[in-house]
Amino acid sequence: MKFNKILFLFVISIFFLLNGNSYGKELLYINNTIYISTDNNSFYNPFTERIYFNISGKFIGEANEDSNIIFQNNKKYELLHNIVIHNNKVFISLDDYRKFWSFNKKITKFSIIDLYDKGTSTCFVIPQFNRFSYLKKYSNRKSKITIVIDPGHGGEDSGAVGPHCLKEKDVVFSIAGKLADIFAEKTNYNIYLSRYEDYYITLENRSQLSNKLSADIFISIHANAAPRTAAEGVETFYFSNHTSDNEAKFAANLENKWAESTGEIKKNKTVNSIVSDMLQTRVSNESAKLANIIQKNIIDITSEFNRGTKRANFWVLKGTKMPAILIETGFISNEDEEEKLSSPKYQNKIAEGIFKGIMKFINTEKIKGEYNAK
Repeated sequence: MKFNKILFLFVISIFFLLNGNSYGKELLYINNTIYISTDNNSFYNPFTERIYFNISGKFIGEANEDSNIIFQNNKKYELLHNIVIHNNKVFISLDDYRKFWSFNKKITKFSIIDLYDKGTSTCFVIPQFNRFSYLKKYSNRKSKITIVIDPGHGGEDSGAVGPHCLKEKDVVFSIAGKLADIFAEKTNYNIYLSRYEDYYITLENRSQLSNKLSADIFISIHANAAPRTAAEGVETFYFSNHTSDNEAKFAANLENKWAESTGEIKKNKTVNSIVSDMLQTRVSNESAKLANIIQKNIIDITSEFNRGTKRANFWVLKGTKMPAILIETGFISNEDEEEKLSSPKYQNKIAEGIFKGIMKFINTEKIKGEYNAK
């Protein structure tokens, strides 16, 4: 068996040398066992065909190498397989990972992970089960100012999916909830979410909701994606039939993709605009101002790459009667940015940047609830 491992190590080493160590994979030799990494958070044993996944240290009280026991909060968890420690990170097998998270649902607020086949790679998805129904009480506070926050996608429409299967709909939903929480705490404004759970709403209904509520500001939150995996940064859009550049056109097409595939956009292309030319010009100008202010505040607080403000034909912004923008909070297709977007701390920064930008816009433009076109 030892000879077989040495032979396997030699063959695999030659393979990786010839193939340039593609996709960031590398050969690992941990505690006299050969593993092949898939990324920084997972690897597998080719002999047992067992996949190991990193479990965050903050959820572990005590874990030791060559042991199948984890102690946490005075509780003892017995795993099926021994723990592997690599670079001071704790890794447990996939079946143990499922079991451990199921024990700790209340602690982690995650469900058991599901195996998800994304193309040729294997992904491990932790579904989000956020519910923001409690925020509904802030939607009718008798304030003169009303803000609609739109978490993009939802339901069957997952939006873009990252290399580690983080879904856009989950990220933006979390950011939207955090933004609404900040407004609820720091203002007396009427705050609406376009959706309070994981379901889909048509793009037209999102913008028309803001019109129906006579909102003063409409904010649609998204996460970007691109074929070039190194693409990075934050950018903010306002509506125009004339796009700023090809990248802006690609972003709009990506966000409109689900509605086009379901026939939603095609069916509604002939919808009559009830916004006058004069009002549409004013809305466009004010939306550009709002986009610039929010973009600056997000960059100031996150220090992320600044892709600036652009205009594009985002269907969700079409026909709005108030300043309306769409924020691409980062590239979920970029592995590093996907990791950031999954972080609650980073999500809070994004939400705080949006909040500060909106407040500055309201104060600068002296909005007092009379802006909306009733």
